Amino acid sequence: MAIETHGSGEYRYVEGQLRRSPKPVALRGLNKNYNHDLKSIFKTTAVRASSAAGPLHEFYESLLAKGSKEVLARLTLAYNMLRYLLGAVRALG
Repeated sequence: MAIETHGSGEYRYVEGQLRRSPKPVALRGLNKNYNHDLKSIFKTTAVRASSAAGPLHEFYESLLAKGSKEVLARLTLAYNMLRYLLGAVRALG
């Protein structure tokens, strides 16, 4: 999945010169040519994992306990599942 990382606050004017902002670049979501099927698979899996018993549900509950919104907790869950999957694929290949 391709993540967009640019934003309007990435650059600013300092003493008349355009300079890169020292703040870290924020994630802005998926780019326009992302894989729609993969996104659907990970969203569906995150929703099911957040409602079924198991370690992923415990992780989801811990995010909610820290004050995350439900939508953002599911997104974090989906990104973590993707990260683990990519790690496993790299380890095999």
